[in-house]
Amino acid sequence: MNKTEFFYKYTLASSEMNYDERIKIEKESIDPNPINIGAGNRNLIIVMEECGELIQELISMQCGIGNRLSLIEETADVEQGLDYVKLICNISDDDIIYDASFDREIVYSKETNPIIALSLLQQQISKYLRNKSDKYNLIEAVINVYISLETIKYVYSIDKKEINKAMNVKLQRLVEVKQNDSSAIYQ
Repeated sequence: MNKTEFFYKYTLASSEMNYDERIKIEKESIDPNPINIGAGNRNLIIVMEECGELIQELISMQCGIGNRLSLIEETADVEQGLDYVKLICNISDDDIIYDASFDREIVYSKETNPIIALSLLQQQISKYLRNKSDKYNLIEAVINVYISLETIKYVYSIDKKEINKAMNVKLQRLVEVKQNDSSAIYQ
């Protein structure tokens, strides 16, 4: 979806979010099993791309040339990407809660700096795709990105309704693509 289309649809989108419906749509959009790679692996590659796009937008914002609505879009894309990581890699909310509470202070640190956290998640997904990572390193990276997303929302005064609107635009796109193409993956 190009930026102009996203911006237009964002103005029309609802800020209400049904989490169960969101997960259902995301599950249905997981690439089943493309030739030579496992189920969902293309989705994980796209998550890595979304992390990179959010990094670019954060750098643009820090340089004073960014666009707040683009930042909201990319933040929502990564938040949705975390759902894919959890679904595809069999990470439960309990895994996240347990790991986050296990001998860990949730504070701003090097690992929760958004740019570093997003880069580390890209690395962990890459290692996962090559069977070089254990689940707990991936969980740690996911937690750090969750913390980083909250930092981004705080620093740039992005509220939940804005993220929900962006997610609803993306979810509607998934539904439309699914209706037109049985091998839908999010863009």
